[in-house]
Amino acid sequence: MISIAAFLLIAYPRSDRSIWVALRYLFVSNTAMLFYLVGTVLVYQAHHSFSFEGLKGAPL
Repeated sequence: MISIAAFLLIAYPRSDRSIWVALRYLFVSNTAMLFYLVGTVLVYQAHHSFSFEGLKGAPL
């Protein structure tokens, strides 16, 4: 919800540049969220838990 509001605020001036910057923001933020979700799934598969206790034995 916040990313949609941020997109609208960035694109508000309705110039070509602001619209492209807003679309780039959406792409980058969605890509970052995808990496976060993939990492979360990998931790859950390895330790069958979402708790931070499962990360104790993780390699650095």
